[in-house]
Amino acid sequence: MKKLKIIKLSLYTLQKFFKQSLCRLQLWYIRQRRRSVLIIQSAWRQLIAKRKLRATKEYRSAVKIASFYRCVKYRYYYVKMKQNSLIIQCSFRCFSAFKKFRVLRIEALKLKNVQKEKDELQSKLLETKTTLLESDSLT
Repeated sequence: MKKLKIIKLSLYTLQKFFKQSLCRLQLWYIRQRRRSVLIIQSAWRQLIAKRKLRATKEYRSAVKIASFYRCVKYRYYYVKMKQNSLIIQCSFRCFSAFKKFRVLRIEALKLKNVQKEKDELQSKLLETKTTLLESDSLT
């Protein structure tokens, strides 16, 4: 009987040891799986973060390109408006100068006519003086 108890105890001890070994092995597998899952999750999150970063960089680049394009477009618009305003200013100045020129030309024509009238009056005066001198000398 004693032998049977010893065998039984040794069987229990072996079973206990075997079950503990199995539990440790299962625990090790579970820990390994957790580590594997964590590594996969970490790699996945890293991939997602890289994609977001790339998308953000691409978005920023697109914004910069669009901003530069708008800047160029508005500069072209500004230069065009400046040229057009210069054309309008030049046209107005030309019109004003031509108007002044017309007034001056009319005044010059009036002065020319006045000069002609003055010359005619002087020639008439000379004629009258000569006729008076001739009439005085005749008498």
